[in-house]
Amino acid sequence: QIDKDIVKLKKAISEPMERGAQKTTELSRRLYDRVFAAIQEKLGSAVEIFISPDGKLNLIPFEILQQPDGSVISAALH
Repeated sequence: QIDKDIVKLKKAISEPMERGAQKTTELSRRLYDRVFAAIQEKLGSAVEIFISPDGKLNLIPFEILQQPDGSVISAALH
C-alpha cells in the first residue's frame, strides 16, 4: 500500500495546484502515518537519525511528509 500511495502522491504533486493540493496533503499525511508514526515513539529523544529508504520510498523527499499537525517531518527530526 505504501508504494501505491507514493505513486499517487507523485501524480498529485505534478497536477496543477488547484487540483493536486488537497490530494497531496491527504497522501502526505497518510504516508507519514504508515511510515513514521509507528516508529516515532521508539525514536525517543534522538536528535539525529539515518534512514535508508527501500523501494519507492527512494522516490520522494521525506520533507514532503506531513505530521497530523501540518508540520513536516524534517522539522521533527532536526
